[in-house]
Amino acid sequence: MYFSLTVRRNPPPIRPPILALGLLLVSGCLMAAIPLSPIPILAGRGVGVLLLILGFVTTYSGFSAFRKAGTPVRPGDEPTKLVTSGPYRITRNPMYLVLELVLLGSFFLAKSPFFLIPPTV
Repeated sequence: MYFSLTVRRNPPPIRPPILALGLLLVSGCLMAAIPLSPIPILAGRGVGVLLLILGFVTTYSGFSAFRKAGTPVRPGDEPTKLVTSGPYRITRNPMYLVLELVLLGSFFLAKSPFFLIPPTV
């Protein structure tokens, strides 16, 4: 008898990057529609830019680790190898970490209370 051990994965109804972009868009619209005073953050722009750069570097490093291992990068494709190099040495799913870094970086750049909503969702 032969049993298949493949696990069928159902994609989430809304992919995480699309959800993050949607939340940023809603936050921007709320910021434009309801003017609130900005949250005073010392060196907020610098921290925001640093978080965005860290997010993009982590993204590049993660994709690069997948390419070097010769396994598909696209979510939902069947992986061929377990990747444990690059950012995968530190975290199991660095792409979610990247989304969080981008959302937090956006908050530090906008300094709006509305941009605190996306990182918590």
